[in-house]
Amino acid sequence: MMEKNRTELSEVRKQRLSLQNNIERLNEALKLQEQAMEKASQEYQDRLTKQEEASERLLNAVLKRAEAAEQGLGELTKEFTKRLGSMEMQLETVHVASSSSNRPSSEVNDKIGQLEADIGRLRERGENLEKRYHEGDLNDAEKRFVNSLMKFSQDVHEKAMVAKENELRRRDNMVTTLQQKVGKLESTLAKCLKDKGKGDNYVVSELKEKSMLNLNMWMSSPLKDIEAPLLASKSPVMKTINVKSDLASSGFPPSQPVQTNSPPTLNTPTFAKLDEDISDFDDIPLPRLGKRNRAASPSNKATQDTSPRPTRRSVRCSMFISPVPIDKRLVVETCGAQGR
Repeated sequence: MMEKNRTELSEVRKQRLSLQNNIERLNEALKLQEQAMEKASQEYQDRLTKQEEASERLLNAVLKRAEAAEQGLGELTKEFTKRLGSMEMQLETVHVASSSSNRPSSEVNDKIGQLEADIGRLRERGENLEKRYHEGDLNDAEKRFVNSLMKFSQDVHEKAMVAKENELRRRDNMVTTLQQKVGKLESTLAKCLKDKGKGDNYVVSELKEKSMLNLNMWMSSPLKDIEAPLLASKSPVMKTINVKSDLASSGFPPSQPVQTNSPPTLNTPTFAKLDEDISDFDDIPLPRLGKRNRAASPSNKATQDTSPRPTRRSVRCSMFISPVPIDKRLVVETCGAQGR
């Protein structure tokens, strides 16, 4: 019995070491995934910065066009001033002609008054162009020019805002998708580790109190009547198992599942490929419950020692669930497929 317990203890330690190695590899994979996410976010930030710079350049171009339009308005004002000067010169020539002819007429006086009124009105409109713009007192040509400028600037700003909103929405969707995938992978990995840890229980009552599984729900009879003779048959030379140290060094978290991701491999499987491999995982047979066997006689024990060792692990204690050999590569691929 002591030899069986020692053999089981060595096998459990080997399993614990393999699980610790798997956890370390998964932690490294999670770190790589986080670095990739940080890199992607940095790239999106750089793209957003470039788009902002492009928008600023467009805004500067629009401002330059507005300045050019203001210069055009200034040139129009100068042209109006020149026209006023030419009209004044014409008025002076008319005065000279009227004085030279000494034939004042009502028609000439009316024309002069009309020209003077037109000159004053044009001069006032040329000087109050900005005020007339704010008051909405513009002619048709000026209105068309101002409307074209406003429409162009509005189109530029709307295109820039739509592009930024689409980029932000796409980034939010990608981050949400990645978070959901990470959560599914974590829950699936925790479930796989929990299912794999069903064969790591001891008969000792101290380990039973710290066990992650409740074996009473799998057994047809309770374990209280079986533990007493097993504990009584232990020799004083046997080493006492330190439950706290074994559980502390086992690598299993006490309360919450380990948040890990799939380990990096040379040929990293994609989610589409993992979805196809999930059917292979369903073919694994479920663990079976066995009945308690009688203690072997010394003659049978001698024959058992001389018999060749089977390829798979035999049932060490019939009251536990018989462990099923698990392929690590298949578990990792299946966890990734279920996370998808």
